[in-house]
Amino acid sequence: RERWNAQYQAEVTALVKRLRPGLPVTHNAGGILHGWPLAVGLDTITASDFLSGDFYGDLSDQRTVGKLFSACTPGRPAEIMTTRCLPGPQEHVQTKAEDALARHAAAVVACGAAASIIDGINPDGTLEPAVYEMFGRVYAPIAALEEHLGGEPLADVGLYFSDDSKISF
Repeated sequence: RERWNAQYQAEVTALVKRLRPGLPVTHNAGGILHGWPLAVGLDTITASDFLSGDFYGDLSDQRTVGKLFSACTPGRPAEIMTTRCLPGPQEHVQTKAEDALARHAAAVVACGAAASIIDGINPDGTLEPAVYEMFGRVYAPIAALEEHLGGEPLADVGLYFSDDSKISF
């Protein structure tokens, strides 16, 4: 399944590049860390111009993924997404606390990645303006520091990650 998915992603990327040269293409690589059932392997990296994935763990998870994706992405920055919804994207009514979203964004950006927040729109397709006002407040401190962001990640420790040995229990 991973091989088929990787082949499909490569074909989609090639088609997009043929039809719209220069258009960045990414495939959701969030499943890379979740084992074989999601059929997303490291080959996703080669089919993407930059790594992008949605993750819903705690700050430690966000920092780990931010560092991993920043180190492995073909183009910079990698994108780490989380949902504004509690407990996850399937619930669109409850919103995470503003300070929790701000900590997520800051942790991801500190790892050299771009932080995105996924909105859960209403079933009728409408948006909640107050949610987007909150997003503005979450990103305002990061925007103020944007000129200082960038650079190459440095590491004191290496981590071996084997795509071939992923298993689930």
